[in-house]
Parts: sequence; C-alpha cells; structure tokens
Amino acid sequence: MNANSISEFRWVSPLGISVILFLLYGVMNVLIGILIPVFVRPDRLTSNDLLTSARTDTALFGTSPEVLIAQDRPLGMMRLLLTTWVAGLMLGFGVLQLVMAWVGLRAGQSWALWTLTAADLSMVPFWGLILSRYAQAGAMPGPGELPPMVTYLVLIPIAALLGWIGLK
Repeated sequence: MNANSISEFRWVSPLGISVILFLLYGVMNVLIGILIPVFVRPDRLTSNDLLTSARTDTALFGTSPEVLIAQDRPLGMMRLLLTTWVAGLMLGFGVLQLVMAWVGLRAGQSWALWTLTAADLSMVPFWGLILSRYAQAGAMPGPGELPPMVTYLVLIPIAALLGWIGLK
C-alpha cells in the first residue's frame, strides 16, 4: 500500500464513491449478521415469513409460514439453525468486504475492485434460482419484500463502474 495513494484519496471522486458503496454493502452485511441472532431466537420460532414475505412465502409453500412452523417444530428449528448459519456467513463476508474496500480499493488497488465486484455479483445467480421458485408459484416478490442485501446488489455494477473510472 502506498502512503501517497491514501493521502491523495478523495471521497468525492468516482473511486471515493465506489469505496463508499462497497463499504455500505459491507456494513449492511455486518449489521444484519449481528442482528439476526438477536431477533431470530429459539423462543421465537414462529414467524410470518421464511425468506421474503408472508404473501410470497404462503404462495410458494401452500400455507402461511407461521402455520407451517407452528405445525412442524423441527421445521422451525431448521429455520433457526439455517438463519443463524447465514448470519455468521453474512458477518464474515461483511468484514471481508469492509477490509477489501478500506485497505485495498481505497489505496487504488485494481485487484480489490475486481475481487469485491466478483464476490458481490457471484450471489446474483443464486438469488435468481431462489426467485425463479417464487415466479413458478406466481408470487414474485416486490422490492419491499426482498431482503435489503438483494435490492442493494443493483448498486454493485455502479460501484464497479465508478471504481474502474476512478482507477484509470
């Protein structure tokens, strides 16, 4: 890392805005990873949603998530364990995102930009697979029904483009 590149860094520049967008995505992942275990606990196995919203989950699973979990306690425990696991993955991913953006991209390292972009966009096909199941059930989630990190993914190509412009 070059000390001059850090001292010359400007937040109000294409590279600076790119760093901000990647940092915000990292912060979002860290916060969600920390907060999930607070709100999804064993004493709160019932829920009005499983993945997106009560409306779309009900259409996909055939009955409301709250009824499904109330009727099948092991399903509720499975949801709790998977949600906790995902929270840990999100926390770890968010920390890596923050370090890559703060240390690598802010220093003008192109490898950091392409690593951040590839890591973030690698999630898109998997969300496509999930959303295709909802579409097959006739219940495509709207923007307010998707987890926030999915909606934020539309900003990653913008962050990548600004980073690319800023690194030129």
